Amino acid sequence: LALYEIAMIKLRRGDLPAAEAALSEAHAHGRDPEPALSLLRLAQGRTDAAVEGIRRAIEEPPETPSWWAPPGSQINRLSLLAAQIEIALAASDLETARGASTELGAMTERFPSDANKAQEATARGALRAAEGRPTDAVRELRTAIRLWSEQDVPYDAARARLMLAAALEDDGAREAAVMELQTAHAAFDRLGATPDRDRADARLTALGAV
Repeated sequence: LALYEIAMIKLRRGDLPAAEAALSEAHAHGRDPEPALSLLRLAQGRTDAAVEGIRRAIEEPPETPSWWAPPGSQINRLSLLAAQIEIALAASDLETARGASTELGAMTERFPSDANKAQEATARGALRAAEGRPTDAVRELRTAIRLWSEQDVPYDAARARLMLAAALEDDGAREAAVMELQTAHAAFDRLGATPDRDRADARLTALGAV
């Protein structure tokens, strides 16, 4: 489990070779590498591999129990569904994203923790933005930011802010978008999340706010 978490940190920092190495070692010790492995493939630009990997992880869960989670664990399925939505949207596959969002919403109703609610609101906000519904996306993402912030999860809150900025920009609220981007940029910089920081920086530059 520690190796898996190290892989996620390396992935967020943009050190993809180190993330892959940590995932390989975690797998060797019996930890299923999904959904981190599919998210790594997405970060590598291997979208087709990411789509296939997350599909298999959801449709063909491990048959052998492990110490960290039983086969088909509901807790693990929540993170798999959230990753599938992110990957499907990157692949412009709205149908798959909608299906995963529907299941994620149903599971969040069964397991209504604040973390699960935040994860669902983030995914739903991303989906609404992709559907061309920026006002709905803004509402969902503001809920996600509040929930992530209340739980002191700065990386996920900053990612939601990055999505919120895009939705606000699409909704014609440029100044609000700039504020969200600046807040997200500062958080990513503190956390060493270089790829996300650079994305925020690129949007600020495009908006003439740098």
